[in-house]
Amino acid sequence: TLSSSSAASDVYKRQLELADLLERDATVEEAEKVLRRALEASGNDLKVQEHLEDRQLRWGKQRIMLAEKRLAGDDTPDNRTTVERLRALQLKQEIDVYAARCSRYPENLTWKYELALRLKAAGNYAEAIRQFQESMKETRRRGAVALELGECFQKIKQYQLAIQNYQTAVETLTDRELELRKRALYRAGVLASGLDDLDSARKYLSMLAGLDFGYRDVAQRLDKLGSAKDKGTDG
Repeated sequence: TLSSSSAASDVYKRQLELADLLERDATVEEAEKVLRRALEASGNDLKVQEHLEDRQLRWGKQRIMLAEKRLAGDDTPDNRTTVERLRALQLKQEIDVYAARCSRYPENLTWKYELALRLKAAGNYAEAIRQFQESMKETRRRGAVALELGECFQKIKQYQLAIQNYQTAVETLTDRELELRKRALYRAGVLASGLDDLDSARKYLSMLAGLDFGYRDVAQRLDKLGSAKDKGTDG
């Protein structure tokens, strides 16, 4: 039985190699057929299954890129619909793949984070929050996760929870994560302004202006906050 399992292993390894060649020299469809045969030959081996999943996700991204290129050259309703349909299919497939991996590897926080990002993109904020909160146990990603959580809480109108997470993001993100830090400062400033916490709004937006005065509409927002303060002192 050892030699027969080894022979089966050799068969599907050769099929994986063949799929690589077909992907390069023939078509994705042919490569996918070979990978499915390899999966069957392996007795649904998990490594082969995940190899196929990774390829399918990559091929999906390639199809989207080609469709976007067509749309850029010829902006028609049909081409727009194709891009939207492919993006929706890709998002669904990514959610399915990452959800399966979270089930297989419950301790792997990276899969939880990747799943949470896709759930957020799909508008499933409650489930995204649950997965982000789990993935926050990984400290190296704490600032980025806090920012994502803030945006999810804001979407479901839990504004105090949103501002708390933006504050955590601002305090945690470093200058090595500059774009995320700027986004966190902007979100915190805009939400604080909406909640009439003008001092906090000024603080966050001023910090952002100090990093990047041209960031979105931060200059105009600071002007408005300045004139609101002036009116207060005049009175």
